[in-house]
Amino acid sequence: MLSSFQIRNFRCFQELKFDSLSRINLIGGKNNTGKTTLLESLFLSLGPNNPELLIRLNAFRGIQQFRIQNSSLLEGPWKWLFRDARINSMIEIIERYTESEERRLTIAYSKFNQSILDIKGSAEDIPQALTTSEDIAGKEILLTYSIAEEVYKSRLFTGIKGELEIERAGGIPLQKGIFLSSRTRSPSEEAERFSKAEKENKQDFILRSLRFVEPRIKRLTLLLESGQPMIFSDIGIGELVPLNFMGEGLSRLLSILLAIIDASNGRVLIDEVENGLHYSVLEDAWKAIQQAAQDSNVQVFATTHSLECIRAAHRAFSNDEEYDFSYHRIDRKDGSLKAKTYDCETISTSIDMNFEMR
Repeated sequence: MLSSFQIRNFRCFQELKFDSLSRINLIGGKNNTGKTTLLESLFLSLGPNNPELLIRLNAFRGIQQFRIQNSSLLEGPWKWLFRDARINSMIEIIERYTESEERRLTIAYSKFNQSILDIKGSAEDIPQALTTSEDIAGKEILLTYSIAEEVYKSRLFTGIKGELEIERAGGIPLQKGIFLSSRTRSPSEEAERFSKAEKENKQDFILRSLRFVEPRIKRLTLLLESGQPMIFSDIGIGELVPLNFMGEGLSRLLSILLAIIDASNGRVLIDEVENGLHYSVLEDAWKAIQQAAQDSNVQVFATTHSLECIRAAHRAFSNDEEYDFSYHRIDRKDGSLKAKTYDCETISTSIDMNFEMR
């Protein structure tokens, strides 16, 4: 598991460092302090040889399409990966593990010289687009990943024809990670994860957890609806009900638990974890998340705006022998963003003294 995490020049962060990370980490802070951005950086670090993740981040933000023009890689929204859209800066993500070496990922925009094909014919036959050095020079976003003395390089670049191309380095030891965004949800992915949970005989645990939200649930099953796999629930009314019709809280908790089970020995990132969950079930939901994370050896990072969510997590973990939970708050001070970590004692004190933690 990660013991510390450091980011430089990514989106709104000039430099931000998190120490004393736990198995379950809850992130708070006011609007526009970078809570979702932190999850994005944690997601990128899971795929240091996968430039496609740079594209997926846009989908998490609701940007599904964009256009590349004039062979310019930065006509798309990638420039907003860099702090204040300053493309000459270099993004740096540094991971430190409890029993492992430091791992470092850098992301940089650059130009490179492309090989020029031998074009036969007269000068008039050469396309105008290839007559300037700016267009002949290729543009790329280069991902460099370092573990100990090993260095791996991958890149997202525009070819001579202005089309996006990807080169991925091989041989990198990778962890599985899942990002649960508040904007995107994939029923097909959840159906696949449910099938995996069924194979691992996890349905009883999932049902016990979901009954905190809906006590009537007797079982879950996977059925085809219009040719697509969907999860249905039996609540004792004589007909199975699509889970999507059972309320946002139930679907939300199931999505989280299925993601944790699927990401064994990896990392799950949850944006706005309390969405759809009533405050009265939050403590039980955290206990279920804790149990699933321990069973699957998964590290969880989640964001929240809710003081009830923070207090519920604290109560849930206080009843466990090992308080494997940390709350991290991002604050803006003197024009820059800083992280403060709350352990069990500081959370208890803040609750008793009614200090603001959100």
